[in-house]
Amino acid sequence: MNKLILLTILLLSPISQTVCAAVPTARLYKVLKDSRKRESTIVKLQKTSDGGYILRVPRHELEPLEFLLVTPSMATGRQGEHGYFINNDGLLTRYDIPHRQLPYKKQWEEKYLVTPDLNDITDGVQFTAGWDEGPLCISGYHEANGKTWLAIKEGMKFESRQLVRLKDGQYSLNEAYYLRDIKPYEDLTILFYPVRRNSYTAIALKYRKWLLKNNRMPATIKEKIKTRPEIAYAAESPEVRIRMGWKESPSPIHEQTHANEPPMHVAVTFDRVCDIIDAMVAKGIRKAELCLVGWNIKGHDGRFPEIFPPDPQLGGYEGLQKVIRKAGQAGYRIDLHNNRTDIYSICEDWDDGYHACKDIHGDLKSKAIYGGGRMYDICPKQSYEKFFKRDEPEMARLGIHGLHFIDVLSIINPHDCFDPRHPLNKKEAAVYGNKMLEESQRLFGGSQSEGGKDYTAKVLDYAMYATRSTHRPHDKEIFDDFLPLWFIVFNGYIMSNVSNFTVNFPIKPVGDALNVVEYTSRPMFYFYSSFKAQMSQNWMGGELDLRCATDEELDDAVTQIKKGYDIFMEYKDLVRETITDHRELAPGVKCTTFSNGRKIICNYTDTPYPCKGTLVPAQGYSII
Repeated sequence: MNKLILLTILLLSPISQTVCAAVPTARLYKVLKDSRKRESTIVKLQKTSDGGYILRVPRHELEPLEFLLVTPSMATGRQGEHGYFINNDGLLTRYDIPHRQLPYKKQWEEKYLVTPDLNDITDGVQFTAGWDEGPLCISGYHEANGKTWLAIKEGMKFESRQLVRLKDGQYSLNEAYYLRDIKPYEDLTILFYPVRRNSYTAIALKYRKWLLKNNRMPATIKEKIKTRPEIAYAAESPEVRIRMGWKESPSPIHEQTHANEPPMHVAVTFDRVCDIIDAMVAKGIRKAELCLVGWNIKGHDGRFPEIFPPDPQLGGYEGLQKVIRKAGQAGYRIDLHNNRTDIYSICEDWDDGYHACKDIHGDLKSKAIYGGGRMYDICPKQSYEKFFKRDEPEMARLGIHGLHFIDVLSIINPHDCFDPRHPLNKKEAAVYGNKMLEESQRLFGGSQSEGGKDYTAKVLDYAMYATRSTHRPHDKEIFDDFLPLWFIVFNGYIMSNVSNFTVNFPIKPVGDALNVVEYTSRPMFYFYSSFKAQMSQNWMGGELDLRCATDEELDDAVTQIKKGYDIFMEYKDLVRETITDHRELAPGVKCTTFSNGRKIICNYTDTPYPCKGTLVPAQGYSII
């Protein structure tokens, strides 16, 4: 029999991967760089001194590979069994869903196996879905034999993404490592720990305990506020973001110059920000942290990393100082949105792309077209040494005290760079990203960024949104539920807004609004959250947005902010507490329990729910 056909049969076979019932295993499927040869082996996991198991693939064994697929034996199950797995963003796949027939979708393969010439590497192993956006480097498994596991990716974790598969009645959650265009820089390791209780809460609490033991967690919010008044203020105030100016995005001009640069749309001047402050004070909003977006030269994504001066069309330095004074008089705080991951060729520091990331072939790395034209990845070392150290102290000297916002940083894996003048692997790049967040805490009193990637946890105070997956199970294709792993791990340590769907929550569908309470969000409101040329491209607002072009729009927007502010005041103390349990009491009724003994019960159904003498209103909540 042809060896390749035989290998394919073995790879697709539903037979157990367990060599010995007492020792878990993993299947390693390798593709070699030069020969394109395929190898498939099953290896036993090694015991660790702390009661777990480890898979280790030495660095030298990674160097010949362009692709490695890891399938732990615990992460597989037959359709119809009572088991499940949970991916790195809390998305649950159950094995016992009957009659699930998932037609193979070519676009999944194209999206998640798109690394050049790799679409055929799995020899017919067709993946239904892939995932590389999760904020956590973990997975959870529950086997049909009753065992529950936590898996933690450690070595080479930034090179991996998850691939979910259902084929011929066999489920698997696979860790895929794309190695062709990198140089391995450490051993690949995945840790596996048995979890005593069969629950997603137990899996998350096990991870929190591991992070604490290994010095990966920040201080609690209660501890932070003892030394940082900015954290004490933020924990009692919503975030109000105001997008002031932007160029058309995506821009029709990909490589912009001062001669062909498109005009900036002015939505909110500094004077109009002062009107917003007056309106908020008049409505009785006692505390708020205002983050000005697109305040910089040519607006949001205009010429990053070039930011100064504040754009003259918005009111320049004088207008910005007026806003800072006005906010101080109202008892509010001001933050300035910035970006440290992107660079545009129109910026004053372009220098023929010197500061941009290069790939392994020496080409500039680029992913998208935004307002400033073609966006290139900036080398994290250059971003920190050249631009952060130059600009952030100047921003601080303006009198800014609050949670300094750096866009993108905590929602992506770090950028690597192969420019021989400033080379970095992803692990080294993470150090520079964390330096920027840590120094933001020193300069401004706090740090915030776009997402909640756990490698930033030690130095992140607020996540603009912790996940973008709360709606993923709605299609019921491969994921059956969203489970709040991130919030169980980090509530009481890092503040967050739940997701992009919960921005401006009082005007959003009731399910999204209840998420804010269920996960004790520090709410985020956003004037002009929608700014993309096509409404479908706006991932936070769409048609449901806050605007202030007229006094009527301004009054309506601030009325909605006050509505959300009042709801936040009911549970704001729970932002400082850790979560000890989260569960579903009945279909559509969720209960979050906190370290001080209080509970939030959210009823997503159309019928009131009785609970311990309390009637939780339909599509409402109760705090017990």
